[in-house]
Amino acid sequence: MTPGRNISLFIDPFSYHFLRDHLFDPSVEKFNSANILAPRLFLQDWLTRRGVSVHTADHLLEEKFVSARNIFVWFGMRERYRSAAKLPNVDRSAFFAFESPAAEPGTGARL
Repeated sequence: MTPGRNISLFIDPFSYHFLRDHLFDPSVEKFNSANILAPRLFLQDWLTRRGVSVHTADHLLEEKFVSARNIFVWFGMRERYRSAAKLPNVDRSAFFAFESPAAEPGTGARL
């Protein structure tokens, strides 16, 4: 755990393309057409200025990123949800379904 950090937010993106914090990386041009990342960048900046570390969920198991309290926000992919559910210091806080299970059978709506 990093000293001085009390809360970390981990967002599990809806596609593996956004892992390794690419969900918040404006330099990855193919993901930022029409400035589509602007709301995510604003959220990350706003929370970071208030002492909340914000990362994608693939960093959840890396000790340098976890805090005393870790909040997990899930966008529907099952892989990391099951791992996060087993961790004692993680609050599974929100689920956002971008596609129905009929359109995207891999989403968590059918856990």
